[in-house]
Amino acid sequence: MLLSRVRFSLVALLFVALPGGCEPTRSQPAGDDDDATTAGPNQPPEVTIVRPSDGDVVAWRDTVTLVVEVSDAESAPDDLKVVWESDQEGLLGQPRPGADGEATLNVELSETGTQFLTVTVTDEAGDAAEAGLSLVVDGPPSASITGADKRNPYEGEEVTFTGKVSDEEDDPPDLDVAWADARGNPLGRSTPAADGTVTLTTDKLAAGSQTVVLTATDSMGSQAQDTFKITVQRCIDQDGDGATNCDGDCNDNNGSVYPGATELCDGLDQDCDGVADNGLPDSDGNGVPDCRDAEICDGKDNDGDGVVDNGFDEDGDGVTTCMDDCDDADPLVYPGATEVCDGKDTDCDGTGDDDYPDTDGDGTPDCVDVEECDGLDNDGDGEIDNGFDQDMDGFISCEDDCDDTDPDINIDAEETCDGVDQNCDGEVDSEFPDTDGDGTPDCVDVEECDGLDNDGDGVVDNGFDEDRDHYTVCDGDCNDEDPAIHPTAIEFCDNLDNDCDGEINEGLEDAYEENDSLVDAYDLGDQNGVNEPVTIVITATIHTPMDSDWYTLTVADDGGLGADEFYLQATLTDIAEGADYDLYLWWDDPTQSSSPEAFVVEQSSNPGNQDETVRHEGRTGPEDGGDYWIEVRWISGFSCEQPYTLTIENMG
Repeated sequence: MLLSRVRFSLVALLFVALPGGCEPTRSQPAGDDDDATTAGPNQPPEVTIVRPSDGDVVAWRDTVTLVVEVSDAESAPDDLKVVWESDQEGLLGQPRPGADGEATLNVELSETGTQFLTVTVTDEAGDAAEAGLSLVVDGPPSASITGADKRNPYEGEEVTFTGKVSDEEDDPPDLDVAWADARGNPLGRSTPAADGTVTLTTDKLAAGSQTVVLTATDSMGSQAQDTFKITVQRCIDQDGDGATNCDGDCNDNNGSVYPGATELCDGLDQDCDGVADNGLPDSDGNGVPDCRDAEICDGKDNDGDGVVDNGFDEDGDGVTTCMDDCDDADPLVYPGATEVCDGKDTDCDGTGDDDYPDTDGDGTPDCVDVEECDGLDNDGDGEIDNGFDQDMDGFISCEDDCDDTDPDINIDAEETCDGVDQNCDGEVDSEFPDTDGDGTPDCVDVEECDGLDNDGDGVVDNGFDEDRDHYTVCDGDCNDEDPAIHPTAIEFCDNLDNDCDGEINEGLEDAYEENDSLVDAYDLGDQNGVNEPVTIVITATIHTPMDSDWYTLTVADDGGLGADEFYLQATLTDIAEGADYDLYLWWDDPTQSSSPEAFVVEQSSNPGNQDETVRHEGRTGPEDGGDYWIEVRWISGFSCEQPYTLTIENMG
């Protein structure tokens, strides 16, 4: 919506709470009693908004001054309570009226668009009146530079920048758009298109690293900026060849390279036409000049030296690799050579030694075959599996000798208890005693802490009770180096788990032990004093390091003590010798417009074991009541045998 189209009407309402219904009024309380000596019902206060005016447009986050005039027939102006609220930002503030009835509040509005502001004034009897107005909060525009048509232009060369601008209140063409360099020198202005697109074409950028700044200003004067960095190249002739980079010198560090230079066979583009070594001889027509071409085995003179496929007959047998020489490192191997039994395809026909005997029929002739342990005569020497009885025990590996390097291991050997399968039956020491039944015979088994006699020596878990307290680690002894620590030991206040149950100092708790977080705070209930103090005394301990004790209670200010006389006091005494605890008071503020938030209102931090006291004094009014939390926080040292005393006093 455009700002020029936004108009709002003043909305100011005053409400009077009267018996029998509510009737609006502007300047005079309901009812008109000419008899000043006759006491009547309490009259509501009056409120008038002085400024701003309804429908005013204000800039986003600018300071807005809200001024009202208030009065009341029964109360002085400075006894009236004034509260400003926004339908979008909640509570704005509570200015205190002066003796002349004027209350001023300065605020910054952070939500853009239309906001409805309401001011409520309440007298001491609780009667209220309110008034309201609408304000339009003008948000800033947005601006961004999306790019440039050249990455590294030369000085004096035109560059076109493209950007985008927008604004919630103004149409893009209504925005003022200016371009400048980082020093503020103007580069030009743009009129945005309907979609917010803006462009700038300029040749005013100096050589070097430059920053272009786009600024968009809306009708309220709010601005947005964006920057874009670009490097402008200087026109120079570093190599002195008479051509600058701006003239198209593609290598200004080489004096032989410039537009129009003679092309040389060196892999460089001397004439800067984008092609290196063009116009030079190319014998094989592959696009690479002879001076840089490499000979390959293709039946052509690639390098233009007059010899075809030179370097591709390494063995000198007159046959190259591209003429089907299957081994150009051996002059005896080539197509047409006489086949011999040597494990090679001598004639390059794809089958080697195919005319020679093959006793085991595996396709490899005997002359090059290797004996294997397979029950066959692989090499044709008349012996089967020769060379496969290394330990000379008469048994070979392919006949179930499971270790042919040890003559004492074979299928006829006698089994001994040593963790080795002597008779090659696949089982190790299976005929020997196995007391714990784990499959490992006692003679090689190792004692473990498992309640079993693993090694068969008649003793269970021997070696697993180091402190000799008759409890092993597998019996639950959590410290087998201390005989005073075991599952049936008595728990002491020593910060140790004496009975190995995973807990420290348990059984020594006080009545408030399970209160070590705000969520678990011990509820002391509703402690509302009615012009009389309420005192609570608690005896508890800090049970472990890092412990905190929490207590919660509900209190209220009934207004009976007068201004600033409400208080809640907590005192911590009897702190253990050598320990240091701190005391915190937390308050849940019920006057917050959003969800209540807990926060610290008082804290103490006396060093050592000195007494700690926190005291919170409130203001007159019901807002001082609510939920309070008291935290006794561990700082250093503790004693689960030395309780502290917490005294809480509430004077409402």
